[in-house]
Amino acid sequence: MTSFTHASPPVALSELAPWLLDQLDEAIAFFSADLRLVCFNQSLVKRWELDSEWLQTQPTWSDFLQTVSQQQQWLPEQRETMEQLLELAWRSPHQPLTPNADINLNASRYSKSPPLRLKLTGYPDRSFLLTLLPTPPANSPEQQLQEERLRLLESVVVHANDSILITEAEPLESPGPRILYVNPAFTRITGYLPEEVLGKTPRLLQGPNTDPATVARLRTSLHNWEATVVELLNYRKDRSEFWVELSVVPVMNQEGRYTHWIAVQRDINQRKRVETELQNTLQQQIEVSQMRSRFVSMTSHEFRTPLTSILSASELLEHYGHAWTEEERLEQLHLIQSTVQHMTQLLDDILLIGRSEGGRLEVYPVWFDVVTFCHTLTSSIQNSVGREHLITFDSQITRPYAFLDQKLLQRILSNLLSNAAKYSPQGTLIRFDLEQDVDNLTFIIQDEGIGIPIEDQAHLFDFFYRGNNVGTTPGTGLGLAIVKNCVDLCKGQIRVESTPNVGTLFRVTLPASTEATRPE
Repeated sequence: MTSFTHASPPVALSELAPWLLDQLDEAIAFFSADLRLVCFNQSLVKRWELDSEWLQTQPTWSDFLQTVSQQQQWLPEQRETMEQLLELAWRSPHQPLTPNADINLNASRYSKSPPLRLKLTGYPDRSFLLTLLPTPPANSPEQQLQEERLRLLESVVVHANDSILITEAEPLESPGPRILYVNPAFTRITGYLPEEVLGKTPRLLQGPNTDPATVARLRTSLHNWEATVVELLNYRKDRSEFWVELSVVPVMNQEGRYTHWIAVQRDINQRKRVETELQNTLQQQIEVSQMRSRFVSMTSHEFRTPLTSILSASELLEHYGHAWTEEERLEQLHLIQSTVQHMTQLLDDILLIGRSEGGRLEVYPVWFDVVTFCHTLTSSIQNSVGREHLITFDSQITRPYAFLDQKLLQRILSNLLSNAAKYSPQGTLIRFDLEQDVDNLTFIIQDEGIGIPIEDQAHLFDFFYRGNNVGTTPGTGLGLAIVKNCVDLCKGQIRVESTPNVGTLFRVTLPASTEATRPE
């Protein structure tokens, strides 16, 4: 077939099966609403022995009819029949008629050449299609087979679940080949009506997340005139994303020249969702496996060390306790007690994580004096760190009673204050401030410690993760993960600002009802 800058749906459909049209010996001429020839095929040239170059000049319907009449030696009544068929096809463009007439188009009235079946079809935009087919004997098997094949071909394309586009062969570079035809599935999948895309390029379906590497691979195949299949992220008319499996095939005419591209787009959104879910599940399994490995390593170390200390202290008491002073014996007993408390706290942390991950950790808010609570907690942490650090608490709120989960709040603040002391040089200041707005309480803890490197901040709240700059400072990597879980349970937010060797500031904002006095 010959490639043109315009094509009607029937012409575009014919490109899907040029071999079928060759079998039927079908001739096609398509005229625009202004009565100019804009498309024809080689069967028309051969059938009526017309000049292909002259047809390329897009003659008017009148010139075309006059030339064909002279070439085929039509009788006046035959040409008049053609004019009447055009008027009839135009009369009801919204319900196009397809009148047929058995007239001898090949010779004069004395010719015995078999007649040809002529079909003239009008379209809503007042363009029309002239089709010529050899007419077998009426109701012959050959005629029925030809008509059935055409109906099947049109049915396959029109009713296909996959989106089908037909474009010009060139240009392959910007702006790209123009769309000549789309089937109804294209509109259903993309939301674009045919009139919104005809004359434009398929690139209108691409968007910011369309993979440039896949587009480049597709473009390479087009330049090599190769059939190709790719998976591409496209965009609907409303700019929502959808995945397609895109099959593109070049179409060659009888002269060996590429004239069109046929693209079939299959919606694979569901398949992609399943693939993503499987990948996420696999990734979660990998993370769980890694977490278990880190958990075994951490618990092995964290429990072995204190158990060794407890065993050593008990053996010393057993064998040498009678010779020690009371103060020495108490020192060993206090060591055992603090070590047991450390192990108990570690077990509590692990159990808390287990309940949180299993969705079994619940929030139980109560009314309490949050200012007094923070003063008490500050004093407790100060006693545990001794003179190594100075912890200050300052409250800027006027309604001290808050409705919060007291246990979760203690977990959050005690972890942050303990970390501030653990990772700060001796003698530095730790500031603890409490602020209030209409619906929230904000707890601010700022230290002058080693800080958190930028590359570690993205993993700050991961289980068992520790910064690269902690050195030999002991820790489990659970504290901040627990803090984040508790904050999430309270439907709050936590933000961190940190500079290595300068210090770290944590800002925890929790939604909380507050009152000046304890509600009844």
